[in-house]
Amino acid sequence: MDPRPLLPGRDCVTAVNDDNGDYSDPYAVPLGGGAQLIVFDSSNTPASPIKPGDIRAVKYADMYRKIDLLSQQASYNISADHHPIFGFAAKDGGRLMPGNAGLQSVWGGQDPGFAPPRIDLMLSGHVHVWEQVSFAGRQPSQFIAGFAGTQEDIVPLPAVLPEGQSPAPGAIVEHFSSWVDGFGYMTMERQGKDRWDVKIWNVAGQQVNACRIEGRHSVCEKAQVPSQPAAK
Repeated sequence: MDPRPLLPGRDCVTAVNDDNGDYSDPYAVPLGGGAQLIVFDSSNTPASPIKPGDIRAVKYADMYRKIDLLSQQASYNISADHHPIFGFAAKDGGRLMPGNAGLQSVWGGQDPGFAPPRIDLMLSGHVHVWEQVSFAGRQPSQFIAGFAGTQEDIVPLPAVLPEGQSPAPGAIVEHFSSWVDGFGYMTMERQGKDRWDVKIWNVAGQQVNACRIEGRHSVCEKAQVPSQPAAK
């Protein structure tokens, strides 16, 4: 979702232009009251670490610095991108996969916290579930709202994470909530300078969970929303 005009050479039509066309600069959307949304493009990050010298390492390091600069404009910053840095995915057999290793490998070189320090909340998709993760340290809360558009992931996430399980090195999970194999949508309603009420809805418009965000931390009423049978 780039609001800037399409320019020749940034259309990904010709492979020789991919080093430019595959990336775009982050931008900020003011929300008022000292808050803003920072949108950044993670579309070309892999699920494995990026090697030094790779064009992706150069581009994502530059993106980190630009996000960090944009974050100086507001006292409360929400980022939005495709790939979650601090979320989990479940693979067959119940194995938990941590956050995106490509971004972690580059951004961890910029800051050991894996995110610009003034980012308070991260919104992402990619994993086809709804998920909330909050941390005991300075990591921002992560919400994954990937449950609205296509086939849902059906491998269950645990209601309680195994001890020591983390989506990123050094990130200690404080609160975790999820909804697997359910279509729906998520809304956020601002309640103060750095406070938000989050509600999770199914396709019938029924609320299935509620969360509260205060600063970087978040907690939900339900640790897990039960999977709902498909409509006949």
